[in-house]
Amino acid sequence: MKRSFIFSSLFVLAMCIALAVQSLAASVPEDADAIDVEVIWDGEVMESEDAVYMMDGRTFIPIRWIEHRTDAAIEWNLEEMQLRVHAPAGDIVTFYIGTNKLYWQGKHYFMDVESFIANGRIYVPTRYIAGIVSLDIEWNDENKQQLLIAFSEENELKMLASEEPPAQETSATYSEEDLMLLAKIIDAEAGSEPFEGQIAVGSVILNRVDSAVFPDTIRDVIYQPNQFGPARTGKLDQIEPREDALRAAEMVLKGEERLEGALYFYNPKRDSQTFFKRLTKVKDIGNHRFMK
Repeated sequence: MKRSFIFSSLFVLAMCIALAVQSLAASVPEDADAIDVEVIWDGEVMESEDAVYMMDGRTFIPIRWIEHRTDAAIEWNLEEMQLRVHAPAGDIVTFYIGTNKLYWQGKHYFMDVESFIANGRIYVPTRYIAGIVSLDIEWNDENKQQLLIAFSEENELKMLASEEPPAQETSATYSEEDLMLLAKIIDAEAGSEPFEGQIAVGSVILNRVDSAVFPDTIRDVIYQPNQFGPARTGKLDQIEPREDALRAAEMVLKGEERLEGALYFYNPKRDSQTFFKRLTKVKDIGNHRFMK
């Protein structure tokens, strides 16, 4: 009886995780296309209901193929949108889903495309996951499009992503004071939110700086009258920003992360102002809804 209860509980948990992932993204990125391709895995035609995608010249396969067909183990952190791949060579590589970032051996690396979720499946670029789990990938289109996947003779991790983020155009420069102010408002407004939500709050500040409707400095945006409660009450001046808030502020300032377009945010469970109903939703993250 006890064993049956445990198995039933694990099954329910697995189903909840699967449904949660599916609910995150029912649509595919606009520039990603499902392609008609025959997948040959280790010499045999692979039958799967999952699509292969092409975006920006890169192919994408679902991570479940890696989990089911290789010795790699997969961990999924739904709240942080992080995918940890325990490679056969013993290394652990973290994908930040929805971004082009990886984390390995204490460093961030950057792919030239972003991972994404489509139809309830987590998709990663074939080129990069192959290097991590020791696969050889070949594209054959002589007779018909074929994706050839085979196990590599070299059982070692190859990190093909770059240590340098893609160059982004920016004309603005920011001071240490800007960094601390941004980190403080992030901590005050989203210190208990997921890291993605902290990035988004920082993005609202920078998006306002770039907008003709708001002041053109970080300080003036944050201290604009009747905009941010912690600045109005004086709470902001007493805050010592935590590490996550500082990291989020730095990433937003460097242009490594930005929730484009968002100019406002609020908690729909606590705030029902008519003003927000006139705006367009950009994204829900944690307890906050981001609007433009």
